Amino acid sequence: MQKGVAGFLYDETDMPSTSSGMRPDLIFNPLSLITRMTTGVIFEGMLAKLAAHTGTTPEATMFKKLDTDNIANTLESYGFKRNGTERLYNGMTGLYMDAEIFIAPIMYQTLQKYVIDTVYANSISPTDALTKQPIHGRSSLGGLKIGSMETACMSVSSINFLQEKTHQHSDGIEAYICERCQSRAVIVNQEMNLYKCNACGDLASLVKYTTSHSSQLFLNELQAMSVGTKIHLRKGVFEVESDE
Repeated sequence: MQKGVAGFLYDETDMPSTSSGMRPDLIFNPLSLITRMTTGVIFEGMLAKLAAHTGTTPEATMFKKLDTDNIANTLESYGFKRNGTERLYNGMTGLYMDAEIFIAPIMYQTLQKYVIDTVYANSISPTDALTKQPIHGRSSLGGLKIGSMETACMSVSSINFLQEKTHQHSDGIEAYICERCQSRAVIVNQEMNLYKCNACGDLASLVKYTTSHSSQLFLNELQAMSVGTKIHLRKGVFEVESDE
């Protein structure tokens, strides 16, 4: 269990117990404390054991220096193991669990997060003025942000859907390039049927290709830094299936 997410629910009778009959309320995966960097729970638990037997109120604030050796010595003086572990017995079989199990009273505060509070859907969202890509965020009426893991899942299930969402529904545009000099067209006005390449003039051979506005923005930034770019297009090759 971590961040209030329960992996499995046991009956109280099936929970492990100590030799005195005390049963834990929660069982943590020890790896979760390390990966989520919540190791302060261990120190809180060790001090909570002392607080329960001494009636004191210790402080276990993180990033403050704690005398762990003194805590271990005090635990040992009260009959506990130095590291706070105890012998537990399986609640379903009654057999001794041959493992170092840390058990201590701690305060656990869960994150109150429910589906009804986070559900969100949107078909049209505002776009960024610079990149022309849809903005994300529920507060700004944006779209759902797709991370690397979501992209990997969609690429396996449907590459066409991924192409549609990240290109056609994002910042996909059609641009023109001159086949003669591999430079982008300077003037493109489809309504007036006006296309022009400064380098080739009337000898220009402009073709249309599919690209994204963000890539065009990157080329514009390179051009502003006096870095020239050439785009080489390759004609598509189609395979014809034979009847044999």
